[in-house]
Amino acid sequence: GRTEISGIDQELFFRDSIIYARKIESSNARLSVYKDKQLPFDFSKIKPLPTAMIQKIPGKIKIDSIRLYNADISYEEFNEKTLMTGTAHFNRTQLLVQGIKNFDITSTDSLRVSATTWLMDSAYIRLRFNESYTDTLHGFAFAVRVRPFNLTALNPMIEPLVSGKINRGRVDTIHLNAIGREYVAHGK
Repeated sequence: GRTEISGIDQELFFRDSIIYARKIESSNARLSVYKDKQLPFDFSKIKPLPTAMIQKIPGKIKIDSIRLYNADISYEEFNEKTLMTGTAHFNRTQLLVQGIKNFDITSTDSLRVSATTWLMDSAYIRLRFNESYTDTLHGFAFAVRVRPFNLTALNPMIEPLVSGKINRGRVDTIHLNAIGREYVAHGK
């Protein structure tokens, strides 16, 4: 799809090597993610949370917002037990990420993510994520809401991954609210 970057400050780049953009917008983006469960998992490595990953980017960056319109995301996972690949499709995704920076961080700076999407063209999902840049434990708040949908829509994903099938069923509503840290999370 089409991607536009606006508000680039060339003077900051040439003066202080800072990459700054006011906003990045992309329409009709396609993203495909693949996970092979046959590969050994390294339990000794703790993957950093988003703000820690952003702070590890070499060079100084600041992007006020990134917005995706009508993005399609597919997640494929090869299961080592069933020897099959399950796929979850997230269609018509609208995503807004705000507060991306790795320098001059203050106590009020947070990474904020909000998104809506359709899982398997059936389940409407709304997601919110906020993580403070200055919290040493990388604390975050996470909320998900899912509207009612028919559970059989999940079969293309469930059958290859767990060798199971949903014959019938309906989810009324799902609400998830959680607070997490680098090593622990709790919620309901």
